[in-house]
Amino acid sequence: MNRTKTVQMMDMQAAMIQGDSVRMTWGVDDPQHIERKPLRRGTPDRVVELCLTNADSPPPSLLQLRLGEELDFARRMLDATGEEIAADPIALSRHAVALQALDKVGQMLGHIANVVRSDEPATAVESIRMGDLKARLQRSGSL
Repeated sequence: MNRTKTVQMMDMQAAMIQGDSVRMTWGVDDPQHIERKPLRRGTPDRVVELCLTNADSPPPSLLQLRLGEELDFARRMLDATGEEIAADPIALSRHAVALQALDKVGQMLGHIANVVRSDEPATAVESIRMGDLKARLQRSGSL
């Protein structure tokens, strides 16, 4: 391939990239084409399902189930916000540590939601894999 043809191909590719967006130069897909999941999950049927799954133990109150769902909703909103920021390479490079903190908060909210919804909170706390959160929830003494 001769040099002129190579330069023309590179110029054409550069024009295509510049024409769409700066995001394409970083290799990030167009956000309009990414399928988004709804932030709010669960329906009233899910509450009934959760109550029926543990028939031998007393079901958590409806308020506990709703609080757990709200905590999960807040976690998913944080995740969506983090994904949105992470899609921008400049923001990602500037705020990588803050994005990690958002991820950690999201994990904490998920664990707390499981404890709130549980009919046996002590067992739910035992299943938490985040050592620092687990230690804070199991500590003794005054607040």
